[in-house]
Amino acid sequence: MAKPSPFDFLSGSRSKTSVLSPARPAHAASRPREPEHVVPPASSREEAPARTVLSAEPVVVNTAQVLPLPALETGRAVALRPQHAPRTDEIFSKKSLEKILLGMGVKQSHVDIALNRASETKESLAQIMRDFGFLTGERVAEAVSLQTGFEYFGAEKVDDIKAEDLAGLELTDFKKFVPVGRRPDGTLMVAVPDADTVNAALNSFYQESRAEVVVASEHTIQNVYLKFFANTAEAFDLAVKEYTEKSALSRRQDEDDSTLGLIRTIYFSLLRHACYSGASDLYLYQSEHVGIVRLKVNGVGQIFRTIDISMYKRLLTKMVQDNTKAEELRLRPKETVVEFTDEDKKEHHDIASRFGFRLELAQSRGINSAVIRILDKNSAATDLSRLPFDDQTRKALSRVSRTATGFFLVTGPTGSGKTTSLYALLKDIDAVERSIQSIENPIEYKHGLWLQFEVRKDASNEGDEYNVWLKALLRNAPDVILVGEVRDKEVASICMDAANTGHLVFATLHTNSAVSALARLKALQVDSNLLGASLLGILAQRLVQTLCDACAVPDDTVETHELLADASYLGNMAKNPRRAGRGCPHCNFTGFRGRRMVYELLEMSPAVRELVEQGATPTAVARAGLPESKSMWACGLGLVAQGITSREELERVANKSV
Repeated sequence: MAKPSPFDFLSGSRSKTSVLSPARPAHAASRPREPEHVVPPASSREEAPARTVLSAEPVVVNTAQVLPLPALETGRAVALRPQHAPRTDEIFSKKSLEKILLGMGVKQSHVDIALNRASETKESLAQIMRDFGFLTGERVAEAVSLQTGFEYFGAEKVDDIKAEDLAGLELTDFKKFVPVGRRPDGTLMVAVPDADTVNAALNSFYQESRAEVVVASEHTIQNVYLKFFANTAEAFDLAVKEYTEKSALSRRQDEDDSTLGLIRTIYFSLLRHACYSGASDLYLYQSEHVGIVRLKVNGVGQIFRTIDISMYKRLLTKMVQDNTKAEELRLRPKETVVEFTDEDKKEHHDIASRFGFRLELAQSRGINSAVIRILDKNSAATDLSRLPFDDQTRKALSRVSRTATGFFLVTGPTGSGKTTSLYALLKDIDAVERSIQSIENPIEYKHGLWLQFEVRKDASNEGDEYNVWLKALLRNAPDVILVGEVRDKEVASICMDAANTGHLVFATLHTNSAVSALARLKALQVDSNLLGASLLGILAQRLVQTLCDACAVPDDTVETHELLADASYLGNMAKNPRRAGRGCPHCNFTGFRGRRMVYELLEMSPAVRELVEQGATPTAVARAGLPESKSMWACGLGLVAQGITSREELERVANKSV
């Protein structure tokens, strides 16, 4: 029987058994039922603080009125249940939420569209706002927080969670709620996505002396579960142990059917661990004596496990058989997309539904190797306001989104957050008023009102596919176009033509800096006059690791302090540089925890535009449009001065001379 997916609730489907009425714990079944506490009408009660502390054994509280809640008696773990058990769609259809959405800047026309759909489909207003892209998941959580009075727990707080605060807590299966930390007084904070989940959340932790509900987005709740409760490393180790034991009993382990199924278990356990760890890449290769499993997390590699050579060979043989022919692999490397069978999709729905996998297989001297790029389809949905741009840069980017025509580029290496920034820019555009269409490989975030096309997975030449799709897309009457990547001169030429014929075009390019993108476009034979006439700007970005606050140490090196002293553009900024310590349990002994963007934006002033039209060198363009104080290096050095990242980490990802 297929296991239930940890993320089934994202589809909007409802279980026949409502989480609003969870079963009482077995040990409490013989106790007399506590009397229900009826909340007085809103007009006759005082407003209570948003933070409600709850403790001890479960009780059910009727809350017919809109929260916030009245003060509750301490000493009991309180589960909230609306008097008539309204569903989430009924709660979020109230006028109060409409006012909240309008107050958050959602257009009245968008609210009206969502209300009309809700009246026809009976969906929750929150779900519709997410689906149509009127609000991101985080902004929906903020709205729920305002509606319920519970504190909002933002996605940025996940990196601050202390593992020791969650020690001893277990969630054997994914729920719609998750513990996210403790208050200084020891109160456990449990994050829920909506009011429907409060009952189940608090009853699950009734043994806690003090518990409290906070509101988080569904994506944040997933990520906390994956990071702290999934135990995927242990699951992988158990699969390896079982394989080793059964192989020892088999005389013909290469052909033993009993271990073949275990190889599949090891494979999917490894994929799951890589996904849940937040890895961008999974490497499988061989030394002389062992197979090596390596992950890239936050842009930095780490060896996850070493495995027995025979197990490694069988694992790679399985991957080759599933994705290509051994004879073809001997001749050339094979790039493909990992496909799941119907059976695999059911059994491993949690990773098959959320993640995409691009596989590169190779063979050298008879030894197979593999690299899997992992794409989280839920990771790119954010607002421009949530990205760490300075005010001037954010305003400049917002102006680009409001422009009717032109060409805008986002550059950087793979895994630098280019797609996240592009999607944030596009979300600033009203997808009701303007037709937004994209060509991507793959589609990393599905937006309900965008018309999105994906390059064929079996395409032999990706550049040609982009070319064909882009030509076809121009016949769809788009207003705004997103091109996943400019790979060759044909795609670059079509982008230029579109930008000069009434379209707003966004695209990505793999270059090291904003001005080097100009040289790249020149190499793709883009006409300088056309580029100068249509280019709106170039954003270059990287991701640097941020220091772990628990183990970082002051950086007293002469080199760092001289570097900061020479940076006159830092002005009177307080300079408290730090460097990575030895590591601790908070950062998994890496010295770093989380990542932060460093960036530079080349804006098209009249002087810069003239230089571009003249085909000037990147150095000349940078001198006119990208002063030292606005460079990516300067952006990163500001983070070094604040002790957010280290000088060594900045030097790893950015070059002072570029």
